[in-house]
Amino acid sequence: NQLDVLLLSEVWSTNLSYFDNLFPDFTLITAPPVSQRSGGVAALIKTSLNHQIITSSIDNDAFGSLAEFIVFDIYISDRKYRIYLFYRHPSNSIAEFNTLLTHFLSIHKPTKRSVYTGDINIDLCKYETNNSVREYVDTLRSLPRVGSGKLRIDPPKTTRVVRGD
Repeated sequence: NQLDVLLLSEVWSTNLSYFDNLFPDFTLITAPPVSQRSGGVAALIKTSLNHQIITSSIDNDAFGSLAEFIVFDIYISDRKYRIYLFYRHPSNSIAEFNTLLTHFLSIHKPTKRSVYTGDINIDLCKYETNNSVREYVDTLRSLPRVGSGKLRIDPPKTTRVVRGD
């Protein structure tokens, strides 16, 4: 198997030229942090693959200083996949991010072949005790699913979200 797409979060504004030079057969798309050095997202896409940037925090201030993001479509084997790549700064309000995310997803609607990923900096293990975390997870649960996959939150030692059968 060959690498087709590499999604990166918390790339820092100072590292972008490094990524661009490291992968010469890839197109680099970025949404660097604006008001600080840390944060930001980037995607490296094999140059032989067609892609289309839908929106990003470079041209869309939907999340203000709460997050950087890129939304793009990629075409593999005659199928379109929509990728949502986010970095949410950890010191900001989860509730405010949820509100903005819900509005954002109502405009940039996920399809059944969508991937939502990134460094969200939300402790999903607090689902039972924190209303903002619960609302965030419930927003994820409302996204379209491929097949019969279900959202699962792993036990408290980790905070990754896995969709599987």
